[in-house]
Amino acid sequence: MDTVVFIDIAGRLSPAVEGEAIDRAFGWFSAVESACSRFDAASELMRLCATVGTSVRVSPILFEAVRFAIAVARLSGGAFDPTVGALMEARGFNRNYRTGLRIAADLCIYTNTNIEIEEL
Repeated sequence: MDTVVFIDIAGRLSPAVEGEAIDRAFGWFSAVESACSRFDAASELMRLCATVGTSVRVSPILFEAVRFAIAVARLSGGAFDPTVGALMEARGFNRNYRTGLRIAADLCIYTNTNIEIEEL
């Protein structure tokens, strides 16, 4: 999601073990981006946003990201708001950082107060 990541290995590991650990860490970042990116129409988040008003089962990664974001929004009285994607897009923050292509998501305007999450 256009974030610079540095990974430092603490301790002494063989180069092979270090390489595997680094690959796993970058794999985790890739999995989060695949699930949570609003710049990829195929992401799980964008598929979820297209189902407003319908209960949808989501992956543990997306569920935890949404649960945490909504909790922080409510605790901060809305100072942190994870539902600003459509407003940001309308103000020009709408390009995929990798491709430069504009996204044209058909996002509804909703707030963190009308998002319901339920753990099954």
